[in-house]
Amino acid sequence: MKFSFYFLAILFCIASPAFQAAQAQSIGTTSYPEVTFSGTVRYRSELDGRFFDFNARPLHYDLLRTQIGATVKFSKDILLVTKLQDARNFGEEDATQARGTLDGTAKNFGLREGYVLWNNFLTEGLSVKFGRMIFGTNNMRIIGSLEWNNIGRSYDGNIIAYKAAEKTQIRAFAFKLGNDELYMTQAKAQQSQTLFGADIDLPWQDKLNLYCYYDRNATPLLRGPDAGAAQLTRGTTGFYIKNATGDFEYEIEASHQLGSCKTTDSTARADINANVAAAFVSYKAQKDLSVGIGCDFYTGNDKNTPEENESFEHLFITGHQFYGFMDFFPSASMPTTGQRKSPEFTGAGLIMPYLKSTYIYDEKLSFQIWAMMFNAQLPIAGTTSKNIGAEIDINAYYKFQKNVKFEAGFGTFLPGEATKTTNPSVGMGTDPSYWGYVMFTLDW
Repeated sequence: MKFSFYFLAILFCIASPAFQAAQAQSIGTTSYPEVTFSGTVRYRSELDGRFFDFNARPLHYDLLRTQIGATVKFSKDILLVTKLQDARNFGEEDATQARGTLDGTAKNFGLREGYVLWNNFLTEGLSVKFGRMIFGTNNMRIIGSLEWNNIGRSYDGNIIAYKAAEKTQIRAFAFKLGNDELYMTQAKAQQSQTLFGADIDLPWQDKLNLYCYYDRNATPLLRGPDAGAAQLTRGTTGFYIKNATGDFEYEIEASHQLGSCKTTDSTARADINANVAAAFVSYKAQKDLSVGIGCDFYTGNDKNTPEENESFEHLFITGHQFYGFMDFFPSASMPTTGQRKSPEFTGAGLIMPYLKSTYIYDEKLSFQIWAMMFNAQLPIAGTTSKNIGAEIDINAYYKFQKNVKFEAGFGTFLPGEATKTTNPSVGMGTDPSYWGYVMFTLDW
């Protein structure tokens, strides 16, 4: 990733005098370095009955995530941020050793974050950030940190941003997602996976962001008419708007993808032509009650056009905050074998109208209810119906004190005609499926 190399080379060439100047400015005001510590313990217990079969025994698992971090402030503008994380599923560490939670060599311990942030770098308003970091764009529909997941996502790379005014910022980033360079034994092309992006915030709304992302998997196709070509080159461009006026708040996003990707048989590439659009409007009916209506749409892949891939890829989405807590969408993450399988509606696109309401009982207790109707954008093999089903999620949140929180939720998916018809072909039932959780979080 040449961007990263040149970025760091330029940075370190000028770092010494700039750092000394920053230290000189701090003399006589604050004693540096300043060190602060933070931490999080989060426990979640889940009951998983997403099998569409009341006779199937639900899965139960307990997830624990522990984080401890330190922030070192070398001057008012230069920060070093580190965060260690241990994420585990109770009783499951290294099954081959049968040691359970006594396994101290578990690979779920690592560096969640480790980066340097330098504000006002060279000039007022310019900042640079490099290292491993938690990162997300806008509402995290396209690129997100996936904090709900017990491990979450970390990105390795660099960010440079210039803030011209309160709501005006230009930013570029480059992340390396995969790299085999350390294993190279001969001079051959590096087979890396990378994510680049640039966006701009404009001041005409509370949030108005125009963006363009580019991700690439340089691993070549080994055979077929496109042998030697990269498996994936994809551009994602779009906009995001969020604003509030009076008692109304609205959110709009649209994005288009183009490029090329390997086909399912891995012998050729298809042109990418995919879209997503979403809109949501909420109304504050009372001081403690808001109700909203929205609709999400994204295209699926038409099997009748093998030379073109129309399935919109959400890149690094935090999915459950857009398509329900049961995580069937935007693409089912279920395995294809074992008790829990992938439903047939995967890859058919989606049209999802929904209602969402939030009720704040008091400063500690609040509730949310979310009702979604799922319809395929394309026909689903084995059925003439596009009615996938409906999901209802109910969540409660209680704040014992500022840093001690509890939440619980329950969701049920009511299968539509398309799901009932196709589920038996993949070994799943036709009953409603369900899922629930309780979660405790302590931050310090």
